Amino acid sequence: MHARDDVRWTVELNPGAVLRLSPGTTVGCRAGSVWLTEYRSGRDVLLAAGDVHTAGGAGPVVVTGRGLAGAWRGR
Repeated sequence: MHARDDVRWTVELNPGAVLRLSPGTTVGCRAGSVWLTEYRSGRDVLLAAGDVHTAGGAGPVVVTGRGLAGAWRGR
């Protein structure tokens, strides 16, 4: 069985927790704030509650919770 790219999930990030995602992933912030770093493009994005960002670039995306944060992933 192969993982599907259209999977949606929600995760609670503790302060300093790090989550690594694939390029092209859409990330939204449900609560608190979430910091995204897009490697290779060198782009940093700060999401507040209600914000959504689709990562571009060719490298992985690192998501870090700032304070207690809730993030979701979808395509």
